Amino acid sequence: WIVPVTWVYHLEQSGEMGRARTTAERIAGMAEEAHRPERLLAYLEEIVTGGPAGAGEEEPDWRTPNLPFDPDTVEEAQQLVLRTTEGTIVLDLLWNTAPIACANMVHLAREGFYDGIWVHRVVPGFVAQAGCPEGNGMGGPGYTIPGEPGLIPFQRGVVGMADAGPGTAGSQFFIMLDSHRRLDTRYTAFAKVAEGMDAAEKLAVGSRIEAVDIR
Repeated sequence: WIVPVTWVYHLEQSGEMGRARTTAERIAGMAEEAHRPERLLAYLEEIVTGGPAGAGEEEPDWRTPNLPFDPDTVEEAQQLVLRTTEGTIVLDLLWNTAPIACANMVHLAREGFYDGIWVHRVVPGFVAQAGCPEGNGMGGPGYTIPGEPGLIPFQRGVVGMADAGPGTAGSQFFIMLDSHRRLDTRYTAFAKVAEGMDAAEKLAVGSRIEAVDIR
């Protein structure tokens, strides 16, 4: 427990009281689930590696996900256009690499899920993260999708799904602000920034996604 306690202390000392509180709550909650120790271990791995953690879901069934859409029938849009308060960011979707994650993003964008959502986490030189309807990194769409880790290296401009362990991704995603290859094969990479990397680098906690266009 030295690692999680030290991390919570570090967050408190850095003034990130919201993340410190939610981190402590998540660790405590998962520690109580003795029959699911892998969830706690997965989250501790997030802390050690500094990976992008998403919202945890109760008993996600990543083998047979109950999705509100059929990935096979979602039209394969080529790009998502994020219209943010800092500028426009165009994402090329990687359907061949992560078809379920791409279908999920298109589905949520069509539903207007991302309209008005905050950017809730930014680590300069690492990631800008958004997609939490609660604005604190603890929310999601109400379901989870399977992980699709592949061979796409997590270099600057790559976009991945944030999760709290295999099969727990939902709506939160992160944009790489620099290359961090330690994330390779661990997270699902589903897109790359085609235009607007300058806008992505201007994102800060409190920036907003005003709308997402599909094309």
